[in-house]
Amino acid sequence: MSSAWTKEDFNGWMDRNGLTYVEACEVLNLSIDDVCHLMDGTKPVWAEDQERAERFEASRFVSDDIDMAAALAELSNTCKLCPQGVITGVSAAALRGWTTANTHVYFVALLPEYVGKPLPSNVVPVVTDNILDRVEVRKDVEGGWYRLADPVRTVVDAVRDDVSQDRFSVEELVREAIAEGVDRAELLDFAQKQGEQAVERLNFYLSQIN
Repeated sequence: MSSAWTKEDFNGWMDRNGLTYVEACEVLNLSIDDVCHLMDGTKPVWAEDQERAERFEASRFVSDDIDMAAALAELSNTCKLCPQGVITGVSAAALRGWTTANTHVYFVALLPEYVGKPLPSNVVPVVTDNILDRVEVRKDVEGGWYRLADPVRTVVDAVRDDVSQDRFSVEELVREAIAEGVDRAELLDFAQKQGEQAVERLNFYLSQIN
């Protein structure tokens, strides 16, 4: 059964979410040919495809729907391909609704020994010696297990790697995290465990908040 969406609606959804052909295929579980047909209007948008697309978009920016967004983003697969890796920084913040940054590239906390080894092309390593603290072990709505930085780690991993993760997005997520009640003292305590640079960058971003 076709939906109420037109090709313009579908293309607008792709544009709003910053999705490539391949990423749209992954989200909707469609082939590249199917996505191309939906974009040019040679095939109708089926109701189930519209529902999945709308669910994906809504879940990205609502923090209590994290596990739905994780399933759509296939974070469990990312974690499988990144031993001990933890979804963190801007990527974790997007799941929590703290930033509007696109999340088709995933920032993953990894131990130093994994850097230089083959990783998924959409993974950017955030190197750390402290991989165990402040990590949530979660199960997505499809039953896949994945690891997500808790709110404190999300912020600290973002600020200490702000050049790679886009400073505008980092500033945005720090403001939203503080507004949502993340404790400054806990942030500083964890930053100290991550090193002097983490403390310096965290203090800088906190100083930008009125």
